[in-house]
Amino acid sequence: MSQAIVLVVLGSTIWLGFDASQRDWTGSSFARSTIAWVLGSLALWIVVFPAYLVARGRTPLKQRAA
Repeated sequence: MSQAIVLVVLGSTIWLGFDASQRDWTGSSFARSTIAWVLGSLALWIVVFPAYLVARGRTPLKQRAA
């Protein structure tokens, strides 16, 4: 059972990293970079992952160069 939990935490953190890298975090007061989200998720997943899900809805995608 604990292996399943580790896989869920690692898998969701990997997804979080890819998703966070596509967003503009400059206006965030909780975490201002992708690495902060990833490290926070690894350290305290039960708090940071739900906070990320809420914050991502308010955070725009990065503008792509034309």
